[in-house]
Amino acid sequence: AAASTRKPRAGAAAAAKRKGDGGPVGPPPARSRIPIPAWSRHVEESVLLDALHRSPLSAAALPSCCMATLLNARDSVNSVGYSHDAATLVSGHADSTILLSNLRRLREQQQLAASGDGVPADQPPPVRTLVGHSGPVYGLSFSRDDRFLLSSSQDGTARLWSVVDSPKLAGGSCLVCYRGHGFPVWDAAFSPLGYYFATASYDTTARVWATDKLSPLRILVGHLADVHCVRFHPNSNYVLTGSSDCSLRMWDGSYFFNVLW
Repeated sequence: AAASTRKPRAGAAAAAKRKGDGGPVGPPPARSRIPIPAWSRHVEESVLLDALHRSPLSAAALPSCCMATLLNARDSVNSVGYSHDAATLVSGHADSTILLSNLRRLREQQQLAASGDGVPADQPPPVRTLVGHSGPVYGLSFSRDDRFLLSSSQDGTARLWSVVDSPKLAGGSCLVCYRGHGFPVWDAAFSPLGYYFATASYDTTARVWATDKLSPLRILVGHLADVHCVRFHPNSNYVLTGSSDCSLRMWDGSYFFNVLW
């Protein structure tokens, strides 16, 4: 029988090549394609120090199973989170409040109490209650420099809070309220590079925002049911969403991030 001279399909050839070499299909996206304000020197130093201070993990050095316990919580706890420096614990509650706990101040107060010394009157409280939402809080996310906290709630809004104290603004103040979904917002996540964030809602959409804009940059439409979770890829070039329609979708960030530029 004569040998077949039919050429393989282009898709099959490309798939075979990828399977054979095991390498990436193309070069990774450049970080410069996402318009991001320049990092301050303080943020760059904090990122470097964070990498230097990480403890190596192995079978002989496993992380502890319990680092902190949240007691006497108000109603049920719907969400929790840690700042990047592990100095602040935040929890979102069903009574619409957010508890911001400074673990370092809590430890200092415990040491002072054990030694018999009183707590200085001018020392800020170790636990602050953030009040602003009118429904249960479901999503929490810290900015990369740990100066801001993002929250989402059943009241259909996302809020941006200040975390650190400054001469002009006390920590725990609500800076911005982002409205747009009109339905419960199940999750919110900051971009790893800051400035941008994303929300996921019962209205079957996810939305991408900039912290200095009251309207979303883009509305991500495609899911058939409410979107429960949203996350950024570590390189900030992609957004991933998970939905009750049993699907996970990945969105290309270069399309909607460049809408402002």
